[in-house]
Amino acid sequence: MPVSFLWDPKYSVHNESIDLEHQELFSLANDVLAIEEPQREPQRFKADVKKLFHYMEFHFRHEEDLMERVRYPDRESHAEKHAEIVTLMNGLLSNCVSLPELAASLRHVLIDWLLVHVAEEDAKITNSVDYFAAAGAG
Repeated sequence: MPVSFLWDPKYSVHNESIDLEHQELFSLANDVLAIEEPQREPQRFKADVKKLFHYMEFHFRHEEDLMERVRYPDRESHAEKHAEIVTLMNGLLSNCVSLPELAASLRHVLIDWLLVHVAEEDAKITNSVDYFAAAGAG
């Protein structure tokens, strides 16, 4: 069953840059999951996975910088979750036996990370972002 990631304002953390990055991650995840298309070339799939992975690492650094700036109280635990996702993705990429296996594993990780992590974990940052902005500090 094809999966598609659609941005919804409920995912907003009230920071334009992070929200735009989340939207880009949704788009890149959709590109990766398009492997189910019959004419999909393995090289294109690998390139899309690499692009998603690099953007994900960029986004995590940026989001962790934001958490530091707004003094998000649970930033260390949140950063540990980011590190776990990176480790999981590295493991998937290095232990892949076949593209269909990788695609199935990625589908599971992307659903858990993009839909659950962004909706539940990243949403927790919102109060700190709002407080920081209201205090006139950013």
